[in-house]
Amino acid sequence: MTNKKSIGNIDHVAVAVRSIEKAMPFFSELLGTEFVEIGTDPNVGFRSVMSTTGLELIEPTRPDSDIAKFMDKRGEGLYALAFTAHDADKARAQAEKMGVRVVGDFTAEDEPIKGLREIWLHPKDNFGVYLMLTARNPFRPKAP
Repeated sequence: MTNKKSIGNIDHVAVAVRSIEKAMPFFSELLGTEFVEIGTDPNVGFRSVMSTTGLELIEPTRPDSDIAKFMDKRGEGLYALAFTAHDADKARAQAEKMGVRVVGDFTAEDEPIKGLREIWLHPKDNFGVYLMLTARNPFRPKAP
């Protein structure tokens, strides 16, 4: 059972796409939303944009990136579910206590996502889906 004090509702959904330029207009029109460029991470091999409705589009920038490998096996589609981490350290500790492997713990230092923290949990420990524990997402409205 999840610790409700440290992990909240779904923060955003990440969709792997081959081309952000092709996917963005489709989702913008369908959902009536706009996207903001988050940036490119050459170390991980992806480029990302985020909408305020909670949709992140991720495209690979290298053929050896995790996202490229994911799409080679499964095609475009749902890549990860991100849940709000009210207390990121506590949420990480809860996952580790349950035996879930943490495969990434990232805190952004540059705008527009400065301060965003994402803790990535291994999909083999989460019924086949990447889970992210996300704290301080600047694109999501603050909870009341």
